[in-house]
Amino acid sequence: MKCFLALLVLSLSVNQAPAFKISSMREDDDWRMDDEARAYVEVFAESMHVCVCDPTPPKLVAPFDGDRAREIQRAWAAFYKENVVERDSIGCDLVFIPPGKFKTKDRTWHERPSVDWKPVEIATPFYIAKTEVTQRQWKAVMNSTPWKGKDNVKDGDDYPATYVSWTECARFCELLGKKEQSKVRLPTEVEWEYCCRAGTTTVYSFGDSEKLLEEFAWFYNNTDAVDEVYAHSCGKKKPNPFGLNDLHGNVSEWCQDTITKSSQDVIATPPKFLRVNRGGAWGLPAELCESGMREVSHPDRADSFVGFRILKEIDEPRDAKE
Repeated sequence: MKCFLALLVLSLSVNQAPAFKISSMREDDDWRMDDEARAYVEVFAESMHVCVCDPTPPKLVAPFDGDRAREIQRAWAAFYKENVVERDSIGCDLVFIPPGKFKTKDRTWHERPSVDWKPVEIATPFYIAKTEVTQRQWKAVMNSTPWKGKDNVKDGDDYPATYVSWTECARFCELLGKKEQSKVRLPTEVEWEYCCRAGTTTVYSFGDSEKLLEEFAWFYNNTDAVDEVYAHSCGKKKPNPFGLNDLHGNVSEWCQDTITKSSQDVIATPPKFLRVNRGGAWGLPAELCESGMREVSHPDRADSFVGFRILKEIDEPRDAKE
């Protein structure tokens, strides 16, 4: 039998037989029982009239498909006593993202693709917006319309908020967090890419062929090339396996990160405060809308190509606090 650690916690209640919670840890710190360990413990538990419990769901490990993504989403949401999708006070739908492991191979504009895949782990779950922040949601928090009267903008509640700088987006998150009494922020690069890839190791979250990109994204071929030179309504294209829309194209999305050392050869002597954008945008070719594509910008940049989506941190489950 493989080595595992069994933790027995005795719980007593009035007029009930003693009950034990039994869980196991493998050597790789993955809190799951293998089949052999589980069979052994269940036989032991039955003979002792105890309750076997393996409470923590497994983490996602890429590659995984949409069915697996949704299964583990539901399991972790139930474990945290949260909904898979919840709507906040400004009408933003937030999708529960479970923890997991994946590999990234990012590249910046004008930079050769990274040769090696880099392993990354997302340690805790979080909520992320299903779409980019819309003009209606922006107005509800900031009471402003920075896109008004600007070039290459379509005005409407469901269009993404554009002409918004990194600094303004960070302020939006701060104010919304106070309103919601929760921690709201921009996603980090690795959180954004984990959400975008959703278990895939392909060029896009739906595969390698750019022929399908029009089904999932607003980019050059279905905007600029047909004289629709603006970002389009959010959520109109197909979602990825996590149920998220518009991660490829529409507007490039601000991330929390500053530029990393691996990309500093892109710009001669770059200032330390450059910020990262991910996802490509409506006027860009297919290759600049790939899952691994990254861009760096001054935090005061504000134009029709850039927007953002929010991330809400999740407190640990109530059972863990007790």
